[in-house]
Amino acid sequence: NDAVAQIDHVTQENLKIAKDSAAISDNVNKIANDILEDARKKKF
Repeated sequence: NDAVAQIDHVTQENLKIAKDSAAISDNVNKIANDILEDARKKKF
């Protein structure tokens, strides 16, 4: 029973990490798109 509880706990931690990683990835993607859009507007 303890092993199952420990596996469940680790699984929940992994899920949180995965969700946080997805949110970070989405934010980085938005920042990259904003940079590209800004660069397209500028003349070099």
